[in-house]
Amino acid sequence: MNATISRLKYFFCFTLFVLSSSLHSQRICDYGDYDFVLNKIKGVDTSKFSEVKVLDKEEPAFIYKYDSIGRLISANFFEESIETTCYGINDSYYVYPEMEQPNKIKVADDYSIHDAILTYYDNGNLKQINYNDFLFVDYEYNLKNQIKTIKKDRKVYRYSWNEDNKIEKITIDFLSNGRKQEIKFLYKNNRIEEVFHTQLSRGYLQINRHYSFTYNNERLCEIMYKNKRSNDIMYYHYNYDKKDKLIINIKDADKKYISHYECYY
Repeated sequence: MNATISRLKYFFCFTLFVLSSSLHSQRICDYGDYDFVLNKIKGVDTSKFSEVKVLDKEEPAFIYKYDSIGRLISANFFEESIETTCYGINDSYYVYPEMEQPNKIKVADDYSIHDAILTYYDNGNLKQINYNDFLFVDYEYNLKNQIKTIKKDRKVYRYSWNEDNKIEKITIDFLSNGRKQEIKFLYKNNRIEEVFHTQLSRGYLQINRHYSFTYNNERLCEIMYKNKRSNDIMYYHYNYDKKDKLIINIKDADKKYISHYECYY
């Protein structure tokens, strides 16, 4: 179970997003990471769901809850050894002041209560988050007001966009050791069809993960993930039959159940 949930952190799905002043919807230490499954750039997009659960059958692995405008208000993990916890923290709670551009987020976790201080550009875009003076997240935007870079924790995330304003490439530079990663997106009929994740190895960018997308009646119905190094395959099947929630079943190469998402509207 731990290995499965650890892998979930790296399965992402991107679509065009609309920037707003609420660019603080994700756990503090996840800012700059990307979620293929739930269609958002963490720390940029707000959630379209009120609650997201990941369960192994009926046992919860983690639960995210969001407020009425899509901002994260709690993150709870149910296994102490889970690797995707935020700096070893299993429970976090977020309180926002009642203003359009909050200048502070109150964060309570397993250990104490912290303040995340927010500053903005003159046009209202989020400029920086200062989390307790030990983690800084800096945002820059292009002339179209799309996210251009996120700098955090000695990493730089760089974003390129195509003419249809869809994400085309993400480059991640690791300043501490010179590593480099790229995520490239291929589209057909204005829909994402494939994603290639590459990593710098011996001076060359080599593909190490590949995602292919299948649609039914304009809706995403399946993502196939393949680890190019180990040849492991996993499937994400999207079920829209429930009116109150989206179910995303995660299956192995033989399409046997591993775990699932319950995403409540």
